[in-house]
Amino acid sequence: MNTQNFIGPKAVANVVVLEWKTPNGDEMLHVFYDDGTNEKVSKKRFELLSLSKVSTYSEMAKVLTGRIAATIYGLLHEYDVRWGEVNAVFQAVSDLTDNGLEKATNILFDTDSKLEIPLNKINEILTKEHARQKDSDGTPSTGSGVDTENKE
Repeated sequence: MNTQNFIGPKAVANVVVLEWKTPNGDEMLHVFYDDGTNEKVSKKRFELLSLSKVSTYSEMAKVLTGRIAATIYGLLHEYDVRWGEVNAVFQAVSDLTDNGLEKATNILFDTDSKLEIPLNKINEILTKEHARQKDSDGTPSTGSGVDTENKE
């Protein structure tokens, strides 16, 4: 029996596994909706938010942020982070995402739309740009598309 799945208020029509992966090696999916729209999302996001019933965007956000917060909280314990180090860790994460967003925006997007760009899209853009630059100037690849070095 086939059950209709929804992500938020949108009915899922089809899902295709993409060739590229997240920086941690997880699958990426191309999700097509009944309304004709589509998006690329991580498999983890899809599995977390794909439900057999319609939900609101607020409900989706609550589920997603709750899961991410619990995962990060667990990671803090795994690395035995001290109370005095917590703010520095979150600032470093914020700096990495801001840096990646700025680079991706400069490469591809109009800056007015940057708040809606998924982080995996940013990484996809940076990885492709890094490969393009490597091909043109011979610079070796350093891994993921996000560059943590300050080159100003």
